[in-house]
Amino acid sequence: MKKTFTFLILLAMPVLMMAQAQTIAKWTFPSGDLADTIAEEANQFNAEAYITTIGGTSAIQMKNGATTKAAQADGWDNGADLKAWQIVINTTNYENISLSSKQQSGNTDPGPRDFKLQYRIGENGEWTDIENGELTVLNDWTTSEVSELPLPSECFNQELLLIRWVLTSNNDVNGNVLEPAGKTKIDDILIQGELITGIGENNLQSCHLFPNPCEGSLVIDKLMSNSEIEIINLNGQVVHKYLSQSMQVQLDLNLPKGLYFVRISSKNSQLIQTQKLIVK
Repeated sequence: MKKTFTFLILLAMPVLMMAQAQTIAKWTFPSGDLADTIAEEANQFNAEAYITTIGGTSAIQMKNGATTKAAQADGWDNGADLKAWQIVINTTNYENISLSSKQQSGNTDPGPRDFKLQYRIGENGEWTDIENGELTVLNDWTTSEVSELPLPSECFNQELLLIRWVLTSNNDVNGNVLEPAGKTKIDDILIQGELITGIGENNLQSCHLFPNPCEGSLVIDKLMSNSEIEIINLNGQVVHKYLSQSMQVQLDLNLPKGLYFVRISSKNSQLIQTQKLIVK
């Protein structure tokens, strides 16, 4: 009986491993540069995923965040049901998707207090509330924190998914009428999902790039065997290419300062992932 039980556990282990959540797109705004509006870590479909505001707020700035920097904007007055933070992503091949984020509104220039999370499928879809997505934003990073909030099944396996944190009132953090100077921030946005069974990418793990930002020497680990590494500039040009046979490589890059994308693909399993790289 004991041997049978052990055998069943071993059979189940690959299934459990396949169900591990993987990063679809992530923003923590580490460098304080406006390039951080592009996802710093993303899968193959989201190398250009970005965050913006809609409805007529001010331009995004980078200010102190929960850990490093955060995206900040003002001009939220008279914005109920109109003004919002928004991300545009692709969830192709993924299910069981979750969302995490943090927000903060200051007291010096009292920012907006009331938000809710909504999603929209495609350009012509309708904005729909996400269950348990009502948010109260105060002068801290914890009150509004969202941790792995499940998204509805309609968000699974979509080429174009829009998510927004939209104002639901014109009140500031003190309960007064929101003024144009009121500021609010967003940070630590993480969209995760599980690969749909049968896609053939179940063993993909996010590779680790360090240091990032780098000054010429870059280490990449958690590679799969026989991985092709391409470094791509903002014009879409491949400026460095390397074929790795090991789980870790060190690359000596002679590149101009700026933002690049590191695309890593496995020749054996045709897996692809893309991450952002900053060269100082």
